[in-house]
Amino acid sequence: MKKPPRKILLQRHQAADAKLNQTRRAVIAQMEKASVTRAEGLPLRALLKLWRELVWPCRRTWAGLTAVWLVLLVLQLASRDATEVVARKTPPPSPEMLQVLRQQHLLLAELVERSAPRVADQPKSTPARPRSQLQEEMWTA
Repeated sequence: MKKPPRKILLQRHQAADAKLNQTRRAVIAQMEKASVTRAEGLPLRALLKLWRELVWPCRRTWAGLTAVWLVLLVLQLASRDATEVVARKTPPPSPEMLQVLRQQHLLLAELVERSAPRVADQPKSTPARPRSQLQEEMWTA
């Protein structure tokens, strides 16, 4: 009686079954060990992935933005120092200067008062009337 090819193949490779199981166990152990190592390096891998996907393709753009920010920072620091020095060296106003400022203030107040419309110059408002009288005046006019 002839055996089907499937059974012949199974008999030939039955001896290799134990070796295959041992190889599977070794591969699974390596994979578990690698997954633990991967979990430990997850933040670093996430940063590297972020670097590769966001920064590296646009490195010239990021470098330009960094340069602009550095220039702005330098300008800010340079201008802030000069302003503080000028503010410290400015002397208090002299009594003559204070007198001139008071006179200018009085002159400004006088000019504003003159330019404000007076009550006599304003148009007189019409007394409030009922609407019916207003309509009659419109029809009669």
